[in-house]
Amino acid sequence: MRAVRFHEFGRRDVLRIDQLPQPEPDADSVVIRIARAGVSPLDDKVRTGVLPSSMHKPLPLVPGASAVGRVEDPGTSGHAPGARVLLCGWGYGTTRDGTWRELAAVPPSHLVPVPDDVSDDDAAGLVTDRGT
Repeated sequence: MRAVRFHEFGRRDVLRIDQLPQPEPDADSVVIRIARAGVSPLDDKVRTGVLPSSMHKPLPLVPGASAVGRVEDPGTSGHAPGARVLLCGWGYGTTRDGTWRELAAVPPSHLVPVPDDVSDDDAAGLVTDRGT
Protein backbone atom coordinates (compact mmCIF):
# COMPACT_ATOMS: atom_id res chain seq x y z
CA MET A 1 0.00 0.00 0.00
CA ARG A 2 1.23 3.50 -0.80
CA ALA A 3 1.44 6.25 1.81
CA VAL A 4 2.90 9.75 1.92
CA ARG A 5 5.34 10.06 4.83
CA PHE A 6 8.19 12.16 6.05
CA HIS A 7 11.24 10.78 7.84
CA GLU A 8 12.71 14.14 8.86
CA PHE A 9 11.34 17.61 9.50
CA GLY A 10 11.46 20.17 6.75
CA ARG A 11 9.70 21.73 3.80
CA ARG A 12 7.39 19.93 1.38
CA ASP A 13 10.35 18.25 -0.28
CA VAL A 14 10.74 15.87 2.72
CA LEU A 15 7.44 14.22 1.78
CA ARG A 16 7.82 10.94 -0.08
CA ILE A 17 5.70 8.02 -1.19
CA ASP A 18 6.55 4.86 0.73
CA GLN A 19 5.25 1.31 0.48
CA LEU A 20 3.72 0.10 3.76
CA PRO A 21 2.08 -3.19 4.71
CA GLN A 22 -1.68 -3.28 4.28
CA PRO A 23 -3.47 -2.83 7.59
CA GLU A 24 -5.32 -5.77 9.07
CA PRO A 25 -8.53 -5.23 11.03
CA ASP A 26 -8.72 -6.47 14.56
CA ALA A 27 -11.69 -6.69 16.91
CA ASP A 28 -11.53 -2.92 17.47
CA SER A 29 -10.98 -1.60 13.94
CA VAL A 30 -12.42 -1.14 10.47
CA VAL A 31 -10.26 -0.95 7.33
CA ILE A 32 -11.23 1.89 5.01
CA ARG A 33 -9.99 2.67 1.50
CA ILE A 34 -9.29 6.39 1.46
CA ALA A 35 -10.67 8.34 -1.50
CA ARG A 36 -9.91 11.90 -0.31
CA ALA A 37 -7.71 13.08 2.54
CA GLY A 38 -7.91 16.49 4.12
CA VAL A 39 -4.98 18.91 4.22
CA SER A 40 -4.72 21.40 7.07
CA PRO A 41 -2.25 23.89 8.56
CA LEU A 42 -1.58 21.31 11.28
CA ASP A 43 0.06 19.07 8.66
CA ASP A 44 2.58 21.83 7.89
CA LYS A 45 3.25 22.49 11.57
CA VAL A 46 3.99 18.86 12.28
CA ARG A 47 6.11 18.41 9.12
CA THR A 48 8.24 21.49 9.80
CA GLY A 49 8.94 20.44 13.40
CA VAL A 50 7.17 23.40 15.02
CA LEU A 51 5.28 21.20 17.49
CA PRO A 52 7.04 19.78 20.55
CA SER A 53 7.92 16.09 20.37
CA SER A 54 5.26 15.30 22.97
CA MET A 55 2.60 16.30 20.42
CA HIS A 56 3.54 13.79 17.69
CA LYS A 57 4.71 10.24 17.35
CA PRO A 58 8.34 9.50 16.46
CA LEU A 59 9.18 9.79 12.76
CA PRO A 60 8.44 8.57 10.17
CA LEU A 61 4.91 9.93 10.15
CA VAL A 62 1.99 9.82 7.71
CA PRO A 63 0.29 13.26 7.76
CA GLY A 64 -3.43 13.93 7.48
CA ALA A 65 -6.11 14.43 10.12
CA SER A 66 -9.29 13.50 8.22
CA ALA A 67 -10.45 11.53 5.19
CA VAL A 68 -13.37 10.21 3.22
CA GLY A 69 -13.44 6.67 1.96
CA ARG A 70 -15.28 3.39 1.77
CA VAL A 71 -15.34 0.52 4.21
CA GLU A 72 -13.02 -2.12 2.79
CA ASP A 73 -13.16 -4.60 5.68
CA PRO A 74 -15.65 -3.93 8.47
CA GLY A 75 -14.22 -6.55 10.82
CA THR A 76 -16.82 -7.09 13.53
CA SER A 77 -17.95 -3.44 13.57
CA GLY A 78 -21.30 -3.81 11.85
CA HIS A 79 -20.37 -1.25 9.17
CA ALA A 80 -21.45 -2.36 5.69
CA PRO A 81 -18.68 -3.17 3.21
CA GLY A 82 -18.51 -0.39 0.63
CA ALA A 83 -20.25 2.18 2.86
CA ARG A 84 -18.99 5.76 2.40
CA VAL A 85 -17.60 7.22 5.60
CA LEU A 86 -15.87 10.30 6.96
CA LEU A 87 -12.92 9.53 9.22
CA CYS A 88 -12.42 12.00 12.03
CA GLY A 89 -10.91 11.47 15.42
CA TRP A 90 -8.16 12.66 17.66
CA GLY A 91 -4.48 12.16 16.84
CA TYR A 92 -4.43 11.38 13.11
CA GLY A 93 -1.30 12.86 11.59
CA THR A 94 0.17 13.64 15.01
CA THR A 95 0.16 10.94 17.69
CA ARG A 96 -0.73 8.23 15.15
CA ASP A 97 -0.23 7.89 11.42
CA GLY A 98 -2.67 10.00 9.45
CA THR A 99 -4.80 9.74 6.36
CA TRP A 100 -2.42 10.36 3.48
CA ARG A 101 -2.46 6.68 2.55
CA GLU A 102 -4.52 4.23 0.57
CA LEU A 103 -5.87 2.16 3.48
CA ALA A 104 -6.26 2.74 7.21
CA ALA A 105 -7.42 0.53 10.10
CA VAL A 106 -9.38 2.77 12.46
CA PRO A 107 -11.78 2.51 15.40
CA PRO A 108 -15.41 2.28 14.21
CA SER A 109 -16.32 5.18 16.52
CA HIS A 110 -14.16 7.47 14.35
CA LEU A 111 -16.37 6.88 11.30
CA VAL A 112 -19.39 8.96 10.31
CA PRO A 113 -21.65 7.87 7.42
CA VAL A 114 -21.55 10.18 4.39
CA PRO A 115 -24.94 10.82 2.73
CA ASP A 116 -25.18 9.98 -0.98
CA ASP A 117 -25.87 13.62 -1.89
CA VAL A 118 -22.55 14.81 -0.37
CA SER A 119 -19.52 14.47 -2.65
CA ASP A 120 -16.23 13.02 -1.46
CA ASP A 121 -14.60 16.43 -1.98
CA ASP A 122 -17.22 18.24 0.11
CA ALA A 123 -17.13 15.61 2.87
CA ALA A 124 -13.30 15.72 2.99
CA GLY A 125 -13.48 19.47 3.56
CA LEU A 126 -15.65 19.13 6.65
CA VAL A 127 -14.09 19.86 10.04
CA THR A 128 -15.80 18.01 12.85
CA ASP A 129 -15.19 18.53 16.56
CA ARG A 130 -16.61 15.41 18.19
CA GLY A 131 -14.80 15.94 21.47
CA THR A 132 -12.65 12.84 20.91
